[in-house]
Amino acid sequence: MALTLGWPEIALRLALTLLAGALIGLDRDVHGRPAGLRTTLLVCLAASVAMLLANSLLDTVGKAPTSFVNLDLMRLPLGILTGVGFIGGGEEVDRALAAAGMRVTRRNIAVSTDPQEVRLELAVQWRCRASVLHPPAAIADLSHRPGVLALSWHMRDPER
Repeated sequence: MALTLGWPEIALRLALTLLAGALIGLDRDVHGRPAGLRTTLLVCLAASVAMLLANSLLDTVGKAPTSFVNLDLMRLPLGILTGVGFIGGGEEVDRALAAAGMRVTRRNIAVSTDPQEVRLELAVQWRCRASVLHPPAAIADLSHRPGVLALSWHMRDPER
């Protein structure tokens, strides 16, 4: 396989990416899962373009004796895998919270320079009696999930 791709090969790969992304996205939409057609198409297309870019840069890897720059092309696929893994992991948390009668009202995502670390902050609402001071069991169960390093919550009086 040649290291350099021509426009026909690039167009074919992008077309196949769009086809695969559409099939996966439609399946997700049919089953009522988050990250449906549009999200899946965008993720697939971004991953494909990033990998095409990495392939086109393969012949420039290394460094010249007079240069201090060194390309690390494996950062592109690592970032993509981190993002795709997060999308898959977040759907599991949403399902667990929804099954407990909770609703996610806001999400914040922060990706650090370490590709293994993604911080997810969720604002979750649920109804309970005012005398209940402890969060529901579903919140405590999240702390036992693999990959969860810390869990905190703040209870707010709905009348404020």
